[in-house]
Amino acid sequence: MTQAMRPIFIIVVIAQILILGAMITGREYVLQTGQRIYLACEPIDPRSLFSGDYVILNYKISRLNAFLNVDLEPFRRHDKVYVALQPSPVPTDGTPESSPKIQTWNAIAISKSIEKVTKDNTVVMRGTITDTYYGTYRIRYGVEQYFVPQYQGKTIEHSLAKTVVELAVVPSGDSAILRLFLEGEEVKFY
Repeated sequence: MTQAMRPIFIIVVIAQILILGAMITGREYVLQTGQRIYLACEPIDPRSLFSGDYVILNYKISRLNAFLNVDLEPFRRHDKVYVALQPSPVPTDGTPESSPKIQTWNAIAISKSIEKVTKDNTVVMRGTITDTYYGTYRIRYGVEQYFVPQYQGKTIEHSLAKTVVELAVVPSGDSAILRLFLEGEEVKFY
């Protein structure tokens, strides 16, 4: 390496470290300061031999009715949107002595503007429209993949209808996965 290239090399290495540090710090900020919410999952059957063991999470709030759109015009693919969420009533299995299950959150409004959907009792998640069809929007939030230890993915995928995900959500709409629950019990990986 020549003397002229050495400072450029050092600057490139430092820039890469700073970018990686900013990405890690941003995700850690969401995990530490975000409000905890729980989302119910829906079954999906993906398979990938090259991505390692992970679970594809499909949330009930990933497919929303266009009636929740508070903007005056319809959304298109790749539009950034904000989805307002409120807790649903706590379900029980019908017997008085049973303990209540985890309280999940439901979508109540969608907008391109965070100000239009932010209210006193709401949490707002930022997502991207991936598809629109027949009055329905398909939305990705960036928390649809969860890496798990080897050979654990299939067990969770077969039980996604009974899976609840705990997320941390900050006021800007960013979110990150904290834990998975299967039939009300935390999924622990050893």
